[in-house]
Amino acid sequence: MGNNAEELKIEKGANIIVCKSINYNQINNIIRKYLSEHLSGIYVTLNKSHPSLLQELKNNKIDTSKLYFIDSVCKKIAKKLKEEVNCVDIEGVESLTELSLAISSASHTGKFKFLIFDSITTLLIYHDQETAEKFISYLINKLKSLDMSIILISIDEEKSNKIVDFISQFADKIISL
Repeated sequence: MGNNAEELKIEKGANIIVCKSINYNQINNIIRKYLSEHLSGIYVTLNKSHPSLLQELKNNKIDTSKLYFIDSVCKKIAKKLKEEVNCVDIEGVESLTELSLAISSASHTGKFKFLIFDSITTLLIYHDQETAEKFISYLINKLKSLDMSIILISIDEEKSNKIVDFISQFADKIISL
């Protein structure tokens, strides 16, 4: 696995990136670095808190100034949260309505060109396949209607691959690594 995003060939529209769990962090860093260098975007994190994600990005010398975070982890683990300009904390991934509202609110500002959704695999921990499929297809269509690109990350495993097979009909590109 090389170290540049050109190998990923991320395109405008909906991109689904399916990677082995062993490559997950490396792939994520390549995507984040490439996109944050070129565009401003929204990062939906379902499996890491915003502060730990920020630290990871800084450790990898990734500019976070163009990223806006939607964090579904922090409120679960912290009693009192520090207000952040570039982040909104939601109660958790269990509430797809709250997640959808946070994404809609950020995407309708017109400031952002892409959304990274990390990850389909984590979404499936909290929701059944049918619910996850409906949510992801809704999300893809919504962002496409706003002329935003979306990068959906998924671990290559049986449960996630079933949903990837379904949502591939809404995707512009599927990248398996």
